[in-house]
Order: sequence, then structure tokens, then C-alpha cells
Amino acid sequence: MREIDLHDFSVTEAMEFFIRVCKEEYKKNNTKIKIIHGYGSNGEGGKIKKCIRNYLKDNKEYFLTITGEEIDLNQGYTIITIKKSLQDMDSMLENEIIRFCELAKSNEKIVGKLRKYGEKNIQESIKKLLNKGKIKEVIKGKYRHYETNKMD
Repeated sequence: MREIDLHDFSVTEAMEFFIRVCKEEYKKNNTKIKIIHGYGSNGEGGKIKKCIRNYLKDNKEYFLTITGEEIDLNQGYTIITIKKSLQDMDSMLENEIIRFCELAKSNEKIVGKLRKYGEKNIQESIKKLLNKGKIKEVIKGKYRHYETNKMD
């Protein structure tokens, strides 16, 4: 079982690293990963822990999840089994961007709304969608926005 420690990451970096590791491990046929995310020293539950667990909950079709609390009452880790390829998540992210951009949205709004995917993955998906002609850039005032390209 692969073990990853996310303590020294920001939330965005942790999510990007987590998704990258999941894709790599699935390709190697290693589907079990122990995620050490910490439990949050302020007593509220750490930001990384919340983000990872929300992401896992939102994507149940990709993961089986066992929390540390279920094993030994330790809130600082989660063990996952990857059920299917996360490559499919790229198209899932693209579809979410397309739906979210029915009305023009700034890059910041898109990243804020879909941050669970990690900023790097979001930027890559925006570029792909622009290249495919599925979204287009529009200028509102002096700001760049993205909008679903409505095909007639």
C-alpha cells in the first residue's frame, strides 16, 4: 500500500498531489493508498482532511474509503481503494466547467467553485476546452472570462 503524507502542503497542493498519485498508482495496478492528512490541531478538523474527505465523498464511484476513526480512532488518516481510472475525472471536470460557464465566469470564480480538483487540473481543463472550442474567452471590462460556446 502506498502512503502519502500531505502535512507540508497547502490545500490546493495537497489535492493536486493526491489526484496525481491516484492516477499514477492506478496505472501501476496499486489501488490502495493511505493518505496522512492530519486531524487539525485547532480542534476543528484540518482543512486538508476536510477537503480530501469531501472530495472522496463527492466521488464515491471512484473510491472505497475507510477513515482512521473506523480502524483505530485516529482522525489523521484515510485509506482508499481506487475502483476505476481517474482519467475519467478529467472529462468530469471538463463537464463541470462547461455547466458552470453557461454564464461567463472569471478564472478566479471557476477555480473557487471547482477547487476540489486542484488549480493545476482546472487550468489544464480550461486550456483543453478552449482548444476543443467547447468554451470561449470573453472580455468583460478589462477582465477575461470563460463562457460555454453555444453551438447553433
